[in-house]
Amino acid sequence: MTNILPLFKIKRCALCRQDLPLSEFSYARKPRKADQYRPRCKKCIARINAEPESREASKLRLNRYGKTVGGRSVFLLRDAKKRAVAKGLVFDLTLEWVRDRIAAGHCEASGIKFDLSTSRNARIHPYAPSIDRIESQRGYTQSNCRVICWALNAAFNYWGEAVTRQIMIAYLNKSI
Repeated sequence: MTNILPLFKIKRCALCRQDLPLSEFSYARKPRKADQYRPRCKKCIARINAEPESREASKLRLNRYGKTVGGRSVFLLRDAKKRAVAKGLVFDLTLEWVRDRIAAGHCEASGIKFDLSTSRNARIHPYAPSIDRIESQRGYTQSNCRVICWALNAAFNYWGEAVTRQIMIAYLNKSI
């Protein structure tokens, strides 16, 4: 007599410890084990996500991670890659490239120290690091990008570096 258990693809949930068919598990994009499925069943994940404390704890954890050099590097790289794909631009930035520039601790254009915290009044801090494309028509390449303060990048985005520099110089000369 043949063993019929291998015909029924079953996996044990790491949380509820029930043996369930594979259809009760989500597919893992980056599997840690050979079976290609997440360790927790869909019902357990739904129950965890439904708990308000769990969502708040997750937001706090993500917020803390974003305040680290490594976390901010991951977020900046991920967002830049999404923009490059959406616009059909070349992308060759690496996590190490971004991390090294943020770890240097200062804006490559102004020398101002980066602040990885978030501002109370704004979505992002004006001194937060941001990936700037020097020539906006070109892609996200290491030769065309630099990591600068978010506020400076926003100004460059609207008016360009030359106009922003001219306005800043005029402002500084008048206020002295």
